[in-house]
Amino acid sequence: ISGTNLFGGGTTIDTVTLAGTPALIQSVIGGTNGTVVVVALAGSGTGDVVMTSDTGVIVRGVGLWTYSEVLAVSPNAGQRGTRVTITGLALLADGSSLTSLTLAGIAAQVESVSNTTIVARANPLDVASPFVGDVEITVDNGQTVTGANLFTYNPPGSIDQVNPS
Repeated sequence: ISGTNLFGGGTTIDTVTLAGTPALIQSVIGGTNGTVVVVALAGSGTGDVVMTSDTGVIVRGVGLWTYSEVLAVSPNAGQRGTRVTITGLALLADGSSLTSLTLAGIAAQVESVSNTTIVARANPLDVASPFVGDVEITVDNGQTVTGANLFTYNPPGSIDQVNPS
């Protein structure tokens, strides 16, 4: 986080929140007109970056933070070849491209990618019984965006008989 007069007249930053979620302050580089390095903790949504100095002064960046988040998977269950649409916020986590996508731990075939929507196909996989797992998006900057337990792999369908044949 960089800017000017970040300390608001104080000597250091006491707290930082990202979209209302506390962040861990790692370092301050260059003083009040420098950079504050923080670690974002688990959170969701979009909101302000708020820094509070040791004097209680608040410096706010309105609407400057968005957590990467999987909001929906549709359909949320399928079998081999099912086309799946994943929607969310900042799915590319400030990277430029997706490097892998898994549905319930199985690599998916990606068809299209944007920061808010990913379309993919479930890979051919014959499973004996349904199993649930995470949707995991890995981006070229090393970050991973995970939606916990959002996809169920189902056994493939089968046609047993046709009458009349």
